[in-house]
Amino acid sequence: DANGTVDNTFGTAGRAFVDFGSVWPDTLYRDTAYAMHVQPDGAIVLAGRSQLSSGGANRLVVARLLADGSPDAGFGTAGKVIVATPDDAQARAVVGLADGRLLVAGHYLNGATRDIAVVALTAAGAPDATFGASGTSTIAAGARDDLAFSGALTGDEQVVVGARSNDLMTVVRLDTRGRATV
Repeated sequence: DANGTVDNTFGTAGRAFVDFGSVWPDTLYRDTAYAMHVQPDGAIVLAGRSQLSSGGANRLVVARLLADGSPDAGFGTAGKVIVATPDDAQARAVVGLADGRLLVAGHYLNGATRDIAVVALTAAGAPDATFGASGTSTIAAGARDDLAFSGALTGDEQVVVGARSNDLMTVVRLDTRGRATV
């Protein structure tokens, strides 16, 4: 709460946990949230990664908790979405649009290098088919790894993604349908 004490009315004793079923042998690196967005209704959206198979690559995952810390049963499956992205993906930013959609920015392995991925989900957690190709827009900004680390909306709802490309700070701008803007 405002004075810094744990809010015991949230989740269980002030804490909420999301388990995607990661099988990573070292519990230090199981399910990891790298980004968070609080929606106008108080719901909390977490985005990150989970390793869901032994020896497998990370998967981009998103969870939505209600304002009281319980999973939002109306989002994905029991409040969780495992995004069908290319191999070894993770989310690093999440922003909400006025219409309730979510845009999740991250990166994935594309052969020998990593590229930026921006995923759009409906308010119910389904891929938004009106965004990019079947809900995902992928961007190869440079010849080497393109790693997304942040995202935001401009006043006219253009999506800007902060990244590293060719070892340089990079910004990529898309419209809310996943198309590059000029």
